Amino acid sequence: MTSLATALQVLRRCAWRMGLGVGVLVVCTQCLIVRTMAQTTEAPPQAAVEHYNRGREHYQAGRYREALVELEMALTTDPRSPNLVYNVARVHELLGQLDAASQFYQRYRDMLPPNEHEERDRVDAILLRLEGAQEQVGPIAPPRKEELREPERPTQMKRGVADAAFWTMATIGASALLASAATGTLALKEEKDARNFVVGADGTAQDLSKSYRKADRLALSSDATLVIGTTFAVTSILLYMLREKAVPVEGHAEKTASFSLGASTKGLMLTFGASL
Repeated sequence: MTSLATALQVLRRCAWRMGLGVGVLVVCTQCLIVRTMAQTTEAPPQAAVEHYNRGREHYQAGRYREALVELEMALTTDPRSPNLVYNVARVHELLGQLDAASQFYQRYRDMLPPNEHEERDRVDAILLRLEGAQEQVGPIAPPRKEELREPERPTQMKRGVADAAFWTMATIGASALLASAATGTLALKEEKDARNFVVGADGTAQDLSKSYRKADRLALSSDATLVIGTTFAVTSILLYMLREKAVPVEGHAEKTASFSLGASTKGLMLTFGASL
């Protein structure tokens, strides 16, 4: 019995050390990756912004031809702007120039990121409507007027996405780690009681054996939930740190989460925080 208990203690200590070592290694590695992978997109050229502002004034006053001239000049200056392409398409449509509008709408659609499914569907509906309008005989109802879209603001790609998958993994990991701590505490208490057990005064040798087996079961349960909790916790950290999102360089604050790893006289500290 004593040799079995000693072997289980050694295995538990090894599991704790290996789990802690792997967790620290993963977090340190990802923290280094986060600091080196940020990218910033360029701001639109000043000339493009000026042409856009003048085109917007003409557009709001109903001078669509003058607005189209300015917007096309803005697009020439900043040809990679999807919003400027969309604006040119929109004004062509308002002027009844459906062929040109279709070409620019298609160009805008081709510039959309693959995950913009709703916007792609919306542009497809516009292209289908224009195709039907081109085949129509007689006057065509003018499209509904809408505000022009501003040129894209400079954005910075930052790692760290706190979505439903991240919060689910983090919650499961934290719950499993708390359960591991609770069962580990019970295992230590049960083992202490077994060590202080006196055969005869406290019970029979069979009772002592049951006490040791209960302590071992609790310890194994603690180790199992520790592995599960560590797995989900590391997975949540990877989900957060390995994905990117575009944020404005000078934009509004949004819901974020953060991790930090530091050292103190008491050992390593892993801090988690969230802000709105």
